[in-house]
Amino acid sequence: MLAYYIQWHMQQALMPLTHEGKGKHRRWTFVNIIETLKQITCNKVKIEGAELFKISCPTPEQKRIMDLLALSKK
Repeated sequence: MLAYYIQWHMQQALMPLTHEGKGKHRRWTFVNIIETLKQITCNKVKIEGAELFKISCPTPEQKRIMDLLALSKK
């Protein structure tokens, strides 16, 4: 139930994006949005014995999705 609740709220926030275009000209679906966000990665980097994690920079599309969801990369 929690997953459906979260998905519903995400769909409400993403409505401006998912309502662009009509029918087969519609680019964004909830599945496409999730696939786009899944491309953000976190990589472990080792430099001279020190380890750190580097999160990839979001693309403009990923940034727009994150802004609609009120997420920020810190």
